Amino acid sequence: MTVRRPWRSAEQATLLDDLRAGRPPTLICTDLARTPDDVHRRITSLLGEGPTAAHAGDVADLDLLWLRLRGAHVAPTAPTPAAVAAMWQSMSGVALSPAHQDELARDPAIPGLAAAGRHALLVSGRQVLDATGLLDLDEWRRAATALAAPADPGPARRGAAWTAAARRLLTAVVDDIAPDAPRRALRTHLSLDGPGGHPTRVDHPLRRAAVVEVSRAAGVAGRPAAILRDVLVEPRAVELLVTSLGPSFAAATTLAMFGGRHETEALRVAGRVTSPWRRPPDLGRGAVVRTRVG
Repeated sequence: MTVRRPWRSAEQATLLDDLRAGRPPTLICTDLARTPDDVHRRITSLLGEGPTAAHAGDVADLDLLWLRLRGAHVAPTAPTPAAVAAMWQSMSGVALSPAHQDELARDPAIPGLAAAGRHALLVSGRQVLDATGLLDLDEWRRAATALAAPADPGPARRGAAWTAAARRLLTAVVDDIAPDAPRRALRTHLSLDGPGGHPTRVDHPLRRAAVVEVSRAAGVAGRPAAILRDVLVEPRAVELLVTSLGPSFAAATTLAMFGGRHETEALRVAGRVTSPWRRPPDLGRGAVVRTRVG
């Protein structure tokens, strides 16, 4: 039985950057020191397609997947106004003249749609079409905004609004768990049932079962867990969210795993984001430091 090396958050970030840049598949494998089969499986997982049928696992398989990503515009990139207009045509089945395409791209609703991201646009567009039979831009924007992951404005501009949006998304992820006992255990563990609380110790098997349920849900496009996974791929996002819940190593570990990390890597991330000694203090030359373990 082949033992696969777990994906670290930095590797996943490199994979996404390479996909956005259109880097050829062979070079992506070289960048990551991964086999084509490993990269193929990770990409299909990120797309929410889950395990695929057995394939040859050679570069040809990855080439086909890469071409589909580039051609269908499903890679996680921020769409341009023209790309949003093209998505509207493709999903609604309405062919526009070049002049009308330009007019659609300049519609006031388009910037809000573009900000939601491709994943949210594809999923919410299908939802609006199924519900109304039309793809009205304002309805599409409202649906996409509700589904979209909270945008990260960067280290200098993260604040209460981003954290509140991330907490709402986390609550949606937990509420999306079907089994009642793991769902209640996870809500208690993350202190989602009341403001100002602190993460609480819960039964470990129930907590593990809840994490498994969230991991399964993250493999389905459109589920809140799939969106949260992309948000929590950055350790800084894990730190912000766990700080809002109440500093807790256990909760940070859980959130890090929600970001698609293996348990060992999640423990490392949790240690970094909850430790007060993330940066060594400047104590001056000759200072004697005594530490207490336990």
